Amino acid sequence: FVVGTLAIGLIVVGIMAANRGNGIGIAGLIGPADYLIVRVLQNTIISNTMTGIINTTTGTTSDLIKGLGYARSNGATVINLSVQGYTDHASLQPEINRCEEAGILLVVCAGNSGTNTDIAPNFPSSFTNANIISVGGHDWTDARWNGGADIYFPSNFGATNVDVFAPGAYIPSPDLSRSDGDYASWTGTSFAAPHVTAVAAMIKSLNPSWTAAQIKQAILSSVTTNANYAGRCVSGGRLNALGAIGRAVAGRPADDADS
Repeated sequence: FVVGTLAIGLIVVGIMAANRGNGIGIAGLIGPADYLIVRVLQNTIISNTMTGIINTTTGTTSDLIKGLGYARSNGATVINLSVQGYTDHASLQPEINRCEEAGILLVVCAGNSGTNTDIAPNFPSSFTNANIISVGGHDWTDARWNGGADIYFPSNFGATNVDVFAPGAYIPSPDLSRSDGDYASWTGTSFAAPHVTAVAAMIKSLNPSWTAAQIKQAILSSVTTNANYAGRCVSGGRLNALGAIGRAVAGRPADDADS
């Protein structure tokens, strides 16, 4: 299988794929794998009084459509979409539909405006296609990240337009924009989504024949529920990686004597 990522590439892939057991930096959720990184955004580094630096990114709908089409045509079965705020969503819908028809699971960040996307939709996370998992971000207190005192990239929410929450506040990952090429922490739903993408990819590797709907069901049915998420997402909880992977293992066909 191929994991496609259309996002802030290195940082997102680092969360999923950073080497384990080497005593350096972080350990990725699934470790080394095959990734197809598709650039659809233009990146600018700007200063920020809270974190020192941040990445500000912009992109066109046409580039996102082309990027999705490229990943779809090149075998991606799970795609991470850490992108948000597309207003020209009507032209994007046909490509989202093609991904659904191809059986591709799209894991999409829910956005960082702190708004209820049931009222003010965010695209592409607010598309209603069954192959989309919309991911909000939570913090270390096991609650939706509300931006803190500085209102820094608060996670969107929505009882019907956000599916699940995952870690999204001060997430460490490799950062080549630093002069020392070291690690930095990042906040936003863009960094919550790859946690879910990694689990989805692991499920797909365990059960290659599973559909996007089956993978999504395994993830949403195994969440850790909490009153903090009630009414803020479909599942009412946050990602439980062990629970989701356990469901995938339980769903594997039993090996018989002939293997």
